[in-house]
Amino acid sequence: LLSAYDLSRDNTFLDLAKMLGNRIRNLTSSAGVTPYSFNGGNGGNGCNTLADSGTNQLEFRYLARETGDMSWSERSDRFYDTIRSRPSVDGLWPICWENGKGRITMGADGDSFYEYLLKAWI
Repeated sequence: LLSAYDLSRDNTFLDLAKMLGNRIRNLTSSAGVTPYSFNGGNGGNGCNTLADSGTNQLEFRYLARETGDMSWSERSDRFYDTIRSRPSVDGLWPICWENGKGRITMGADGDSFYEYLLKAWI
């Protein structure tokens, strides 16, 4: 929706993005943790992974910029503080970061987090 808005500047897409963004933001905890699914499930790893909570910051930051409402990005950005408070190995976290279990990977459930981390920093 945000890409369609960016290309067309049609506010219909921005309005739809805000509606979807509200649903996601309302399910995101005060620590910036976004659930794996909206029906309470945990993915194949049985946990919230790095990718679940660490890949929506760009979209929420863009939504904040386009609407002028920084509250769009504030909650999702808190995930960075949350993850930094967890044990890591040289700044790398296991995919099941909440319980400190799982593997550290640049593959499934991990690579997206590190990709978005770099994009958000740039």
